[in-house]
Amino acid sequence: MMFESTRLLVLPCAAILALSFSSAVAAADPPAPGTSCGADKVITSINTCEPLNSSCTGYDGMLIGRVAADGRCVIPGLDGTRW
Repeated sequence: MMFESTRLLVLPCAAILALSFSSAVAAADPPAPGTSCGADKVITSINTCEPLNSSCTGYDGMLIGRVAADGRCVIPGLDGTRW
């Protein structure tokens, strides 16, 4: 009887422990802008993975620049980007 009651206590404790670790992983910070996310790709300032020197837009959808190595959208020709 004692063994069964101990087992009944251990199972919920193990489940709670597993859930607490999974939430810590889910709450981890996303990669910083400029972090590599593939061959010639970086995390942008809006947390997307884009190729270097690809076109980027403003919030209104207008084309405003190119993705630089640090993940920012810059005027073409700056920070190693090209037209």
